[in-house]
Amino acid sequence: MTERQSHESVHDEELDCLIMWPEGTVGFMEEQKVVRFLNYLCKQHGYGRIPQLAAQIEALWRDPSKVEEFKKVQKAHRDLMNEARKTIEALAEAGETEE
Repeated sequence: MTERQSHESVHDEELDCLIMWPEGTVGFMEEQKVVRFLNYLCKQHGYGRIPQLAAQIEALWRDPSKVEEFKKVQKAHRDLMNEARKTIEALAEAGETEE
């Protein structure tokens, strides 16, 4: 049993329970690499973001026309982030001049 608490990074040893191939087979070793790499990515980018990306990749695989939909979402997000940056910069500049 693990001593890890909920919402802490998953330990690599815990991941072997996800592998369906018999231990010692090429399938086991390859899948072990996959789950450990996914866990590494989750630790770096978030345990929510990686599954979201995987689902979006699957959506593109199932329906190539989704590319245009995702491009629109991407543009809207980037525009929003740009506006947020400008607002933060303006607020920072306003705060600097008040001192």
